[in-house]
Amino acid sequence: MGEDQDVLLSFLKYKYPKDEEEKVNSLLHQLLMENDRLLAVIDDDPTGGQTVHDINVYTGWNRESLLKAFQPPQNMFYIMTNSRSMTGARTAAVQREIVENLVWASGVTGRRFELISRGDSTLRGHYPQETQVLAAGLSQADRKELLIPYFHEGRRYTINDIHYLLDEGRLIPVGESEFGQDKAFGYKNSDLKKWIEEKTKGNVTADQVGSISLEMLRNLDFEGINAVLSERRYPKVIVNAATDMDLKVFAVCYYQMLKKGMNFIARTASSWPKIAGGISSVPLMEAGRLVEKSNLNGGLVIVGSHVKKTTEQLNTLMKSKAGLRFIEFNQHTALEPARLAQEAQRVVEAAESAMASGVTAVIYTKRERLDWNKGGAEEELAITSRIADSVTGIAARIRVNPRFVVVKGGITSSEIAVKAYRVTEARILGQAAEGVPVWRLGEGSRYPGMAYVIFPGNVGSNDTLRNVVEALTDH
Repeated sequence: MGEDQDVLLSFLKYKYPKDEEEKVNSLLHQLLMENDRLLAVIDDDPTGGQTVHDINVYTGWNRESLLKAFQPPQNMFYIMTNSRSMTGARTAAVQREIVENLVWASGVTGRRFELISRGDSTLRGHYPQETQVLAAGLSQADRKELLIPYFHEGRRYTINDIHYLLDEGRLIPVGESEFGQDKAFGYKNSDLKKWIEEKTKGNVTADQVGSISLEMLRNLDFEGINAVLSERRYPKVIVNAATDMDLKVFAVCYYQMLKKGMNFIARTASSWPKIAGGISSVPLMEAGRLVEKSNLNGGLVIVGSHVKKTTEQLNTLMKSKAGLRFIEFNQHTALEPARLAQEAQRVVEAAESAMASGVTAVIYTKRERLDWNKGGAEEELAITSRIADSVTGIAARIRVNPRFVVVKGGITSSEIAVKAYRVTEARILGQAAEGVPVWRLGEGSRYPGMAYVIFPGNVGSNDTLRNVVEALTDH
């Protein structure tokens, strides 16, 4: 596995000297005060608000929505596209429309903006397509691309240009994990320079990628970092990070270079928007704040993700003593419309019966993955989307008002929010557990004011889903 585990883990435990931490925080605070640019976070699924609080998220990107997003006092907002579930052609069209409307809203309001393309911390998604389309829609031709997949809450770290995930106390290169084998977005390389070369099909070679090392960050080498950012032979720059303070040091340089006229587009996981936006850390949300006590119906939990972590968490949830009703949805009927409709109706009726009696219903897709023998990534995405439509239809047809909703999986939670619950705008309140965002649904949605817990498929320990559901059920 390359480097010694003790050496690797030591990078995660590093503490900046107190005087250096205070210096960085002071510099960053001053730069944020002087900054006049909005941060527009274009999120490829709804899990991206895993680190922030009291921020608006929009599920549409028409001019009316974005004009609202540009209004003071907002300095940061999210646009949830769910593009990770789309075909390449569709996501290109979406990104093109978004950047055109952002440029329009900027012109109308006079407010400048910086783009963050928020993607998966395990490197899945439409890269480099999304950043290429976004950059093409902006006027500055020399826009530098930053790659920052560090995400502490999800246990993802970049050390010596290699991206790792922490699993049971060991740092595993992401290319060797299940995420590297993803049928739609798989890859081989964990070294991010080689990963960029792989993903760009050699159009950007590894030696054309710059790197901000942990050594530079921890020596507070602002001059050296800015020199790498200024280097013309590096169209793309990797930012290593193993702690939030590493990103804060980089953020100082980011804002210094913006002041000098540099232009960036950042492809990042969820930690960078928090740091770049100056968002404070707050305690996890208490379940009592999320549940409407006058609603005596049961809650609704929908588990759609099929990554290993989700299945392990579902198995743990099934051992709960909270009196939950578990209902399996057999998505293997997806290629037979009549059987699929009959199966969906059965699930709807079982969930309504449980919820009306005050019992929380847990709907979960059959855990066995079926080989559809369709081959390519585009076909896999199309089948995944069809299954998501089926699950969304179930949520839409349940007529018992849930006390709360928890949805496991990014694609599933997006589809249900937009199509079943008609959400156009929501407020990210905070997190129910590390990396698990909570939305308060906006006016005009099917359940205005309801807490909507978005539980990413690849986040948390085996106990996290059970802990969240039990806490909500007990209140």
